[in-house]
Amino acid sequence: MIANWMKSIGLSRAAVVGHSMGGFIAAALAVNHPQLVSKLALVSAAIFPPGRAHLWPRKLLRWMVNFPPDLVPVVFRDAWWITPAELWRAAHDIFAADLFPKLSQIKSRTLIVWGDEDGLLPSDIGHELQAAIKGADLCVFDNVGHCPMWEAPEQFNSKVEHFLSD
Repeated sequence: MIANWMKSIGLSRAAVVGHSMGGFIAAALAVNHPQLVSKLALVSAAIFPPGRAHLWPRKLLRWMVNFPPDLVPVVFRDAWWITPAELWRAAHDIFAADLFPKLSQIKSRTLIVWGDEDGLLPSDIGHELQAAIKGADLCVFDNVGHCPMWEAPEQFNSKVEHFLSD
């Protein structure tokens, strides 16, 4: 859908930033349509190394207990646009997809951003993504969870802006 949208508006190439499920989508775009992605930033991306997807449902429940309270209104606003069934279907599709082995096909310069206290997707997944994507840079923020752009906005914005403008 994103590739078709980009073509429909005449956007031939773009830097793409994706968080969590959006990170999965951004990486899939870079794999399937490399000509469209100039740079790629993956933030706590929901891309599971082989044999790791089954851990996610338990982690989701634990993460929700420690969810940043000030982020709740934002999540509810975003969730308003989809139903729980659609979210579950999207999560199922991510678990069923075998994107991880294709990450070596990514040709765009890539930045991976993670929080060292991510209770949903542990930072070791970020390290595995870095190893799978040739030349990828990894930045792990201290004392930050699953939403670095929310929990450490100045640090996050500085890192991503530098990456995009470099």
